[in-house]
Amino acid sequence: MKIQFIIGTLAALFLLCLNRGTMAQVPDSLQINKEYSQWEEALKVPEKVYRLNLSNQDISDFQHELPKFTNLRYLSLRNDKLSGIPSEIFKLQNLRVLDLGENSFQNLPTEFSKLKNLEELYLDNDRNLDISKNINVLGKLPKLKILHLENDGIRKLPRNIKKLTQLEHLYLANNLLRDVPVEIKGLKKLKYLDLNQNKISIEVPVNQTAGPGLKIQF
Repeated sequence: MKIQFIIGTLAALFLLCLNRGTMAQVPDSLQINKEYSQWEEALKVPEKVYRLNLSNQDISDFQHELPKFTNLRYLSLRNDKLSGIPSEIFKLQNLRVLDLGENSFQNLPTEFSKLKNLEELYLDNDRNLDISKNINVLGKLPKLKILHLENDGIRKLPRNIKKLTQLEHLYLANNLLRDVPVEIKGLKKLKYLDLNQNKISIEVPVNQTAGPGLKIQF
């Protein structure tokens, strides 16, 4: 009986230590919502960084350190003069939101499909990007729900945009559209379409949200 008691006690202590170890790994909401905007500060505790905003910083050689940010959920590289997308980004398997707006790259590499958890992508103000040639890459993102293509000089949506099968929100403000794109019929899960500041003057037989411009809820 004494041996059984000792074994039972040891087992209980083991489970307690295991649970405490697990609990210690669960981040609190303050840490998750904390946004780091200084590269050197973030690099000191990469495993604790969930939001990293490097917009307008033009940091050189930062990409080699990106894989250290294993828990990163939000990354902004807006207006960082990127002529190409660093391949190290595709190792960030927990990434939910990626902001690549206002850069000068032309193509999205096929490795983009490795971002299996990406839900929201900013490609606005990327005038060098030919969206029609990159839809196939975006279509391989299984969880992409929100796509920003504002001010990209778009005159017409590509037919293959229907490959974005999970898309729910599409932002096309400040483009060169003259009509509501018929191609959106292929987006079966689309809930919201922003066409603000285009050259569309026709009446649309759908629910239009309040406010300036054309913003459609389905």
